[in-house]
Amino acid sequence: MSQALQDEMLARDRGLDRPVDKVANHLATLVNGLTAALEEQTRLVGLFDSLKLLPVNMRLIASRLEPQGGPISQISMNYKTSFDNIAERLSAFVTGEKNICGSMDAAVRRSLILTNCARLHHEMSKQIRQPDDNFDGEEKRQEHKIIAKLGDESQTLVQVSLAEASRLAATLIASAYEIRRMVLGLDTIRILGRVESRRDRVFEKACSATLDQIDTVQAAISESLQTLSNLAVSIQTGLAMISAVREPGKDRVKVAGAAPKPVSSPAKAPTPRSVKTAQPGTTPGLAAPVSSGWRDDAPPDTAHGPTPNIAAE
Repeated sequence: MSQALQDEMLARDRGLDRPVDKVANHLATLVNGLTAALEEQTRLVGLFDSLKLLPVNMRLIASRLEPQGGPISQISMNYKTSFDNIAERLSAFVTGEKNICGSMDAAVRRSLILTNCARLHHEMSKQIRQPDDNFDGEEKRQEHKIIAKLGDESQTLVQVSLAEASRLAATLIASAYEIRRMVLGLDTIRILGRVESRRDRVFEKACSATLDQIDTVQAAISESLQTLSNLAVSIQTGLAMISAVREPGKDRVKVAGAAPKPVSSPAKAPTPRSVKTAQPGTTPGLAAPVSSGWRDDAPPDTAHGPTPNIAAE
């Protein structure tokens, strides 16, 4: 459904001669990457299923060639125990509700659908908000506000889904790394079994085929885990790019939606009065009197009071 809607939106953009939506285009690319991750996960489960019976076969062969509790039998039991632990850890994130790739695929597809729906909602709101050319009254229709609110809600859900997908991608990377580390422990047990089997030509001839199969399957498992980890890193990088593309648009919507607050100009500080530099023989720091229309050489009058008496040096 998500891919079909994306194809319809691409055809619509071409018909209207509009640029391709970057967010939707990146999400469609991520859907392809998640499809490859799901296929690789299915291949990994099949490889583990094919490896399940090999240590049992080696134990059966050893039971016919050595006494009960011999070294080959003990090595095969240790291998089977370690393998069961890895298989249990693998099933924790590839089956049922804990399927990381499946949950991540659903989150990205949901984001793709909601992104395209939000675009349609905002375009519809903008279109029906415009009155007819011959309309000169007051616009009282409020449908555009409801549709615009639906578009905003879809954008919010897109952000939630992208955050969930990013968290799942990080979990997938950590899980793949942990299983690869556990598979290295299987390599140690496998090498011990091969070394022990070469002590006797009969043992080596009987166990070589089974050990060769174990070598082949383990190499394929390590390669599959590396591929799955690389796909998860690529998906995580793509999600980061989508977040970077979405942020500028989010800021523009926020600025357009709210009017800027008026900035109050700071109060002007009072202009300090000029201080006349004190001459030799005068009292320092004495400010010049404010001019009131009379000269300094004029005789004092009763209106302005007596002239200050400045002592001469």
